[in-house]
Amino acid sequence: FRVKEMIGKNPGDLWGGKMSPSFYRKMWRVIKTKKKPFVGSVRNLKKDGTAYWQKLCIVPVLDDKSGLKYFLGIEPKINGEENQNASGGD
Repeated sequence: FRVKEMIGKNPGDLWGGKMSPSFYRKMWRVIKTKKKPFVGSVRNLKKDGTAYWQKLCIVPVLDDKSGLKYFLGIEPKINGEENQNASGGD
């Protein structure tokens, strides 16, 4: 996606929402309730609809009273072998 195609979009609309509801519940519980970093792999979709696996690191950023200010997400690159292992070898 180009930057102007992503502005104003919900990340889930771009990802494709291919993970189970329990995955998202766990992710939000870790970052929002426990206020801890979340690290996992998500199945995303490219613009052309091709599925791929992506590492996802989300860190809650807190204010001086430990309240949530915002979340910082990073998607480190997965190499081909890691991607194949994450997809079960498919």
